[in-house]
Amino acid sequence: MRFLAPIACLAMYSCGGGGGTNSEPTSVAIQAPSVFESPHPEIWETQPADEAGFNQALLSEAFDYAMQDGSFSQASLLIKDGKLVEERYRGITDGEVNALVSRASEPGAKDPKFWRDNYGARDADSLVTSWSTAKSFTSVLVGIAIEKGFINSTDQTAADFITEWQPDARSTITIEQLLDMRSGLVPACFSETTETLGECEQAADSEAGGNIVFHFDQMTACIDRSLAIDGAAYVWARGGSYQSGE
Repeated sequence: MRFLAPIACLAMYSCGGGGGTNSEPTSVAIQAPSVFESPHPEIWETQPADEAGFNQALLSEAFDYAMQDGSFSQASLLIKDGKLVEERYRGITDGEVNALVSRASEPGAKDPKFWRDNYGARDADSLVTSWSTAKSFTSVLVGIAIEKGFINSTDQTAADFITEWQPDARSTITIEQLLDMRSGLVPACFSETTETLGECEQAADSEAGGNIVFHFDQMTACIDRSLAIDGAAYVWARGGSYQSGE
C-alpha cells in the first residue's frame, strides 16, 4: 500500500424538529481550487550570447566540447536570467552505440537497434529522461515538504510513508539515507531479455544504475527490494531517489 494523506469530507444536513418531518439537506457552497500559474514561460524567450554577456565563439567551443562524440550528451542548454541563450541537440552516435554494445551483458542491449531506437534523433521537442537531475529535484521537494509540515525531518523513517517496509528491518531506513543513496537496499536492474526488474547480477550493471528507466513500473520493484549485507560496500544506485519521491 502507499501512504495517502486522509482527506476528511464533511456533509452537513439540517436537523428536522418534531413530528417526524424530514428536512431537505442544506446546500453547501463548494469553492473551486485556485489555479496555479507558473512564473516560467512554456516557450523560452531567447537572447543573443553577446547581449547576455557571453563570447559567442567561446560559447560555441564549450558546446562543441559538451556534445562531442563519446560524451553521450543529447541536449545542452544555457539559460540566463530567464532567457534561452544557447541550445543544441543530437542523437546517439555510432561510436557511442558501439561502446554501449561492447559493455552490455544482456542480449537485448547487445543489439545496436536497441540503443538507436531509444536514443535516436533528438531535437527541442524530444522527450528525455532527467537522469540524476531528478535526485536534486527530489531533495528540494523533500525540503519543501518539511517546511510545509508534511515531513518532520530527514531523520524520519521512510516507512512512515512506505507502509510496505513497516513489518521488517527496512522500517529503520530514514529519508536522509534514501536521499544519500545509503539505504542498504540491494540495487535493482532491468533485463532487456525478460523485460523485468530484479536484483543485479553484475556489479557493473548496478553501478550504472541498473537501466531501470526502461521498465514500465519502476516504483514497485524499488520498494520491494531487500536489504543487502550491512556495511559490505557502497554502490552508486538510483533506487533511493524513486522511493524518496514516493
